[in-house]
Formats: sequence, C-alpha cells, structure tokens
Amino acid sequence: MKNRGFTLVELLIAIAIITILASVSFVGYGQRQKEIALQKEANILVSKIEEVKEMAISARYFHNDLPTGGFGVYFNISSPNSYIIFADCDGDRSYDTTGSPCFDPIHSTNYPEFVERVSFDHGVYIKTLPAPVSITFKPPSPDVAIKTSSGLLDELTIKLGVTGSFKEKDIHFNSAGLVYVE
Repeated sequence: MKNRGFTLVELLIAIAIITILASVSFVGYGQRQKEIALQKEANILVSKIEEVKEMAISARYFHNDLPTGGFGVYFNISSPNSYIIFADCDGDRSYDTTGSPCFDPIHSTNYPEFVERVSFDHGVYIKTLPAPVSITFKPPSPDVAIKTSSGLLDELTIKLGVTGSFKEKDIHFNSAGLVYVE
C-alpha cells in the first residue's frame, strides 16, 4: 500500500516558493501605488485647469461681479503641495498674493482674488517650477496667459514628483490653452 502525500521536504519547498513570489510582488506594490497616485494627481490637476478654463468661458460670477481678467491657477514652489484657483479681478493676469480686492457691487464689499486652494494627496508635490506662475483664462475665447514675475511665457512645464520615488510627471501648458500630462 502506497501513501500518496507530500513529504516534508516537498511541502517546505512549496512554502518557500510561495513566500518568495509573494515577497517579490509586495516589493513592487508600494512603488506601483506611488506611480498610480502620481498619475491620479496629475490627471486631477489637468482636470482642475480645464474647470478653471470653463469658469472663464462661461463668464462665471465671483461675488456678484465678473472678474475683469477671468479666472486662473497660481503655482508657487514655496507651496509645493498645493496650488490656488483665483479670480483675476484687476485684470493684471496674475494672482495677487497681497490680497488685491475684488469688489462686490451688491454688498459694497471687497474680497480677495482667492477662490480655492487645491492640495495634492498621497505625497505628490511640485518638483520643479521656473518661478511663481499664474495661468489665466480671460473670456470669451478664452485668452490664455502664462505669467511669471519676469513676463509672459509661450509654454510652461511643471514637473510633479511623489515622496519616496524617483517617478515624475510633466504637465505641459501653452498659450493656446492646451494642457496635458506627459
């Protein structure tokens, strides 16, 4: 009568193989999660830019008035974990960090240009940026401006990174209003 079963050695070899395969898959899992988070945040950024463009095209009101310069997005490397959506009330094509007021004609009250701060999640941050930059969309077409302290740019690339990884994503903008992730 033959016993049909596994020997202890066969069982230990099978467990060792399963353990090795599991550990190899878990090692790549953490890096893959970071890559996914980076791609997700890059896509959210592009989506937010398109949303701001739509705000300008649709001539959305900000505190009961149309912003003279439309709407924009402001990036600053000193705040690498977030960016600001703003209403360009004075039409200077840039975000006024000093709080240059917008005027609410109904309530006769001033408001800063600030609309919303959007934060990156999952350790994503702005890795490279040439200088603080405002990208504005002025209705009706919209007229697009990429403005830094040194003047207007025809195009801009912002590099996003994620903590604990060498992976990067480039976000490209141009003065025609095209924005995309590479």
